[in-house]
Amino acid sequence: MYEFIVAACIMFNGGGDPVNPCFVDKAQGSFQTYDQCKYSAERRKNEVYTALQKKHPKAGIVVMAPCGK
Repeated sequence: MYEFIVAACIMFNGGGDPVNPCFVDKAQGSFQTYDQCKYSAERRKNEVYTALQKKHPKAGIVVMAPCGK
């Protein structure tokens, strides 16, 4: 069984100040194959990126969603 997590960081200040929050969210459920996991992870990653971009249009945003057993 495969699962994924979504990790997102929002960069507001490039000067090194501690103003860059990060979030981690675990997927709901698990997947039989890696391909199923990867597909769902990519969809969730895009959803999170889009939501954060709408909320913080001037911020730099990094979102990752790796799959694993």
